[in-house]
Amino acid sequence: MAIPMPAPQKNALHAQPKLQRNFVQAFLQLIRLPNLFTAAADPLAGALAAAGLLGLPLHWPAALAAAAVGVFLYAGGVVLNDYVDLKEDSQDRPDRPLPSGEVSPAEALAVSVCLFGIGAGLALIALPSGAKWTVLALILSILLYNIWAKHVPVAGPIVMGACRALNIYVGLWTVTGGVEALWWVGLLSLGHFAAFTYLGEAEASTPSPSQIAAVFLAAAAVSGVLVWQLGTAWMTLLAVGVYFLINVESAIRLIRERVGANVHRGVKRGILSHVLIHVAVVGALAGIGYGLIPLFLLGASTVAARTLVMT
Repeated sequence: MAIPMPAPQKNALHAQPKLQRNFVQAFLQLIRLPNLFTAAADPLAGALAAAGLLGLPLHWPAALAAAAVGVFLYAGGVVLNDYVDLKEDSQDRPDRPLPSGEVSPAEALAVSVCLFGIGAGLALIALPSGAKWTVLALILSILLYNIWAKHVPVAGPIVMGACRALNIYVGLWTVTGGVEALWWVGLLSLGHFAAFTYLGEAEASTPSPSQIAAVFLAAAAVSGVLVWQLGTAWMTLLAVGVYFLINVESAIRLIRERVGANVHRGVKRGILSHVLIHVAVVGALAGIGYGLIPLFLLGASTVAARTLVMT
């Protein structure tokens, strides 16, 4: 004859998996899992495009190491961002992992330090000299953004854009002559992320006309330079066209209704659509097959973004 389990013990057993799921989801939210796929795409696309343009064999271990370094440093940066912004988030975003108490400030700081350490260590072991110095510049830029620039007009968007540009240059350094050949790709990323970081500053308020205009200008300028540099192959035009339409639609929506929800939506689309720049560049310079690699990372990011927020 089965002995019935006491009610309190039964409830405790049922509650344990729920607590574990909450902790895992809080951690994945803390490191911005959807964004990590886009961070991996930056250096990997740089390496693929440079090798294709220069007709050189791709050194896959270095390219994949560069992508992993980008992921660890990005994750460390966003965790540090939440640690620094704890007081502000407690008022404006109380559901985030730190303000909600799902992750303690000490745990977040420890995670951030570990992620930076892993990224820097991997760079020292697996990347060439030029990439190592670029990783150092990237780490300093991330720290500069979180400690100072994010609260300074103009400086914040520019430093954030520089972080993403440097992430691409890490990949370009894995191919001899890559930086010299494709330096302009990093500048496109700088302009793109500067515009969307500027827009993101209005997430808790009403976006200004200049913030909306920045999205229009970034979409037009990036699209124009891509067509100018890459030509009019069908994959280039398709990727550039989708990139342009996504971001212009976001800007038009903001003009019609200047609310925080549309700012959040526009920034999310800006982060995702950045990978389309890589699809266009890699597809044009390395071939359609390789262009599918950043497209796959975009798909993974989009799927993850259905359950985890990106900002």
